[in-house]
Amino acid sequence: MKTFALLLMVVIGLAGCGSGTGGNTGEASVVPKTVATVVISDGDNQTGTVTTELASPLVAKVLDRDGNPIKNTVVNFVVTQGDGAVFAPAVTSDLDGFVRQRWTLGTAGPQTVEVRAIDAQGNAVVFATFHATATAPPPPPPPLPLPPGPPATLEAYSGNNQTAEQLHQLSDPLRVLVRDSNGTPVPGVEVTFGPQQGTVSPPAAITDVAGIASTTWILGPDMGFQFLTATIAGRTVNFSATATRTVPIPTVQHPYDGLYNCAVLGDSFYVSISNGSSTIYEFSGVILTDHPVAFNLTESTGAVTGGGQISLGRRIEFSGGLALGANGSASGGGIATFYEMSAWAIPTSTGPWSCTRQ
Repeated sequence: MKTFALLLMVVIGLAGCGSGTGGNTGEASVVPKTVATVVISDGDNQTGTVTTELASPLVAKVLDRDGNPIKNTVVNFVVTQGDGAVFAPAVTSDLDGFVRQRWTLGTAGPQTVEVRAIDAQGNAVVFATFHATATAPPPPPPPLPLPPGPPATLEAYSGNNQTAEQLHQLSDPLRVLVRDSNGTPVPGVEVTFGPQQGTVSPPAAITDVAGIASTTWILGPDMGFQFLTATIAGRTVNFSATATRTVPIPTVQHPYDGLYNCAVLGDSFYVSISNGSSTIYEFSGVILTDHPVAFNLTESTGAVTGGGQISLGRRIEFSGGLALGANGSASGGGIATFYEMSAWAIPTSTGPWSCTRQ
């Protein structure tokens, strides 16, 4: 009995020592820290496309009044401009006091997110503001063009209705355009060019990647309108041009140009035109009358034109040519043909001729 009473007194005594308010339990008191500042560390002033998440997260550091990081403290990220969204509005600071957030932008233009928390007095405080800019998305790439179909149209692209001197080339080429039924230019089509007058180069051409083929046109000799037709299988298009008179090259009057009168002096004839030192033109033959005959000589070309009636039923005609220079020199020869009209026989009589220029 004595032993049990002693133990009970010890237990009561120990209990009485632990029940006093001024006693020391041996444990430290925990005083919660309050947020003093939130400093932006990264992710501010980014730019991104509307409705997309920014490339970098928003990073801030939570500090107390002494500038020390605060862990395990909740702050809130709130979108205040731009209609965007954050991934997790309430974020708890890590061991180093950092909080991180992902931000998806809203409509185009300026965007803001505020970092909010409750201070020691229970007030809602905005501690930091992140900024961003949302831009419109780039336009979609244009659709790939469809491959051209078979040729459907042929049109005069350029070079129509030009004017040039006759026998001269037009200043601009003639160009045609070949399209398919959708209006797409068609390459690789052969186009032929056929002028009514003049010449073209080339007479046929292949359309390039733009559906265009071209040629050059040297006009023909006729003045006024001239026409050309461009053709592909089943299609044609016409070009026109106006040819004006070419300024003529002045002709040179040579000493022996003109009309000559020749007469038979006997039964044979000899026609000779001379400049005094060399023969310009001569004919010889036979004739049966002394009736005069006239003919023309063009010295620059050596051409003799015309002829004359010698007597009834008989005629002399001059043909051929002689190369004559401006100095009166001559080379070559001509032919005088005599006709007996009743039988078309060449007369056989001979006699000298004499010619004088009118």
